[in-house]
Amino acid sequence: MAHFVVGIIILAVWLLAAGSLYGMNEFKYDPNFGDEGQGRLPVWNFGVQWMLGCKVFCIYWIMFYLSN
Repeated sequence: MAHFVVGIIILAVWLLAAGSLYGMNEFKYDPNFGDEGQGRLPVWNFGVQWMLGCKVFCIYWIMFYLSN
């Protein structure tokens, strides 16, 4: 049970950090986008994409480590 709780805590921290990385993108206004996101679309930066990819690999690694 303790591994499950620790895994949930790590996953929650990971999701907060992923959201922070998403916010590092630049956003542009698109009037045709509608009301979602206040009409702003992210302009994906290569560095942010690379960092998110590394974070996905790391969360898999950490979760497999905790399960074993």
